[in-house]
Amino acid sequence: MNLFDNIAFPLVEHTKKTDREIRAIVLAKAELVGLVSHLHKLPGEVSGGMKKRAGLARALVLEPQILFFDEPDSGLDPVRVAYLDDLVNTVHEETGATFFIITHNIESVMRVAHYLGLLFRSKLVAFASKEEMSTSRVPVIRQFLSGSAEGPISMDEMADAEAVDEAGGEGESARGVEVAT
Repeated sequence: MNLFDNIAFPLVEHTKKTDREIRAIVLAKAELVGLVSHLHKLPGEVSGGMKKRAGLARALVLEPQILFFDEPDSGLDPVRVAYLDDLVNTVHEETGATFFIITHNIESVMRVAHYLGLLFRSKLVAFASKEEMSTSRVPVIRQFLSGSAEGPISMDEMADAEAVDEAGGEGESARGVEVAT
C-alpha cells in the first residue's frame, strides 16, 4: 500500500465514510504532517522520518483524544528530532489531543512536554509539570534529567533489578514519560 492507502486504512476498516470523505480526511492529515506530495510513494521509498509522519497521520484520521508514542524519535538524527518535536507541538495545538510520549530523549522532552512522569524500578517516582520536575531535588529525577552517572540509577540494570528483587519488588530501568496536554 502507498502512503495514502496506509493513512486511509483505519477509515476504510472502521468507518462507513465515503471515498470522498476518506480522501478529504487523508489529505487534511497528510497536509498537517507535510506529506501531501508523497502520498503516492510506497513505505520503502520514503525516509524513516516520513514513515513516522505517515504513522502520525494514520493515527490522527480517527480523531483520537489520546495518542501514545513509544520512542518516536528512535533512529532519527538530532535535526529530524527537532523537526518532529515541532510537528508534535503543532499537531497538539491543532487537535487538542493528549499525547503520552515514552522517551529517554531529555532534549526532546524539554521542547515538547508540559508534564513529565518518571518511572524507576517499576514505580512512578513523580508526575509533575516540566518546571517542577526540572527543579526537583529527588536524586533519581535529578540524575535522569541531567544524564549524570552519579545517583541511584546504575549502569547495570540487572544489578538494579536484583537489588529491587531482594527487597521484594520488580526491577526496571528509569524511563521518561512526557505528556503534552
